[in-house]
Order: sequence, then C-alpha cells, then structure tokens
Amino acid sequence: MYDFRTNQHLTLKPQPLTRDHLDDFVASTGLVSGTSVRSQSKSLEEAIQIPPQEVLAEEIITTVSAALSEFAAVAAEFGVDLDTDI
Repeated sequence: MYDFRTNQHLTLKPQPLTRDHLDDFVASTGLVSGTSVRSQSKSLEEAIQIPPQEVLAEEIITTVSAALSEFAAVAAEFGVDLDTDI
C-alpha cells in the first residue's frame, strides 16, 4: 500500500519486534526480570505517606473556611450582604 501523504510504501514489517529491540529501554528504566508492577506500586505507596482522615478533614475545613472569608470580603466590597442576599 502507498501513502500519498507521507510518500511512503506501507507493507508488513520485514523485521518483527524482538526482545533485543527492547533491551536498551529495559536497561534505562531499571526494570529487571521478575520485577512486577505490583511490587513497584507497593514501594511507591510506602514512599507516599497520607495523613489520617481526621487531619485531612481538618485541613479541608480550614482551607474552605479561609476561602469563604475571602469571598465574603470581596462580596462586601461590592456592597453585597451575604446574610440577606443568599
């Protein structure tokens, strides 16, 4: 088949992809035979320490409360009274 857009003949590959083609990639990524994706993701999870839910909830409430105060200040500059206009 001929592709007029790229000016190339497209045929079946005369040299199929083999393991030798991937050796440089495997070496550059540090993957070794027998290493599974699951074991890599487990070590990643261990590296990331997520705080307890209570701490996360407190941080979210603090952030949202601060944002609400800032929005209220902007609304006040425009003469909007949030207690009566909502």
